[in-house]
Amino acid sequence: TGAVTLAFVATASSAMADVTANDIWNSWQTMAQEMGQSITADGEARTSQGLVVPNVTVTMDMPEGAVAAPIGDVTFVENGDGTVSIDVADQYPLRITGTGSDGESFDVSMVVRQPGLALTALGDAANPSYTYSAPAVGMGVTELMIDGEPVEIDFDLSLRALTGGYAFLGN
Repeated sequence: TGAVTLAFVATASSAMADVTANDIWNSWQTMAQEMGQSITADGEARTSQGLVVPNVTVTMDMPEGAVAAPIGDVTFVENGDGTVSIDVADQYPLRITGTGSDGESFDVSMVVRQPGLALTALGDAANPSYTYSAPAVGMGVTELMIDGEPVEIDFDLSLRALTGGYAFLGN
């Protein structure tokens, strides 16, 4: 897997250029491809405020396994100030499957929770940056299978009062 570099933005700044809903959706697809992921959807629908992309799924195949995250509908809303708000589901499933170095197969089902997430894209179309805030973001394991046998596990992680920013800078 490639290393991803994130640049954290200490404070929100005004947009250096305008971005559109299509710019950000295209950027997501490019970023996924550069990270070795596949991002699919059931089409795209332009609205008066931006773009709705239904049934978005992100997958990644690796030599040791695969990751699949059907994140649901994503709405890109043009705010009229050169920024785009991105509305995503409050939660979505995440599944990781593969074979460990010991030869045992694993299948982990999780739920990712992000209620109230506010995500905004800004900057230029080729290299947008993002600001975010959320009252809480978390994930929990809903099922774990090792070699086809269920394993009891109680794992839940939650981060509260998140604010920040990031930019994808490439490989």
